[in-house]
Amino acid sequence: MIRPEATGFGAVYFADEMLKKNGDTISGKRIGVSGFGNVAWGTCMKATQMGAKVVTISGPDGYVYDEEGVGTKEKLDYMLELRASKKRI
Repeated sequence: MIRPEATGFGAVYFADEMLKKNGDTISGKRIGVSGFGNVAWGTCMKATQMGAKVVTISGPDGYVYDEEGVGTKEKLDYMLELRASKKRI
């Protein structure tokens, strides 16, 4: 309840550590995220902060694909608004 994004952050940190083991990082990667609950939201936020570009997320009624990335604060805030509205979009 205090940090709903924490699990998504952890997923990104884990992925970055696995990439580092192979001489790479998450920075510059294009990422697809399944879902848009708290974990997916946190994943989008942290991946973007770490230099990756989240280009797609999905939900129960479809998906969003944005070549420019969906991880900006404005775009995430808008999608959170849509999710909270309970409207099928």
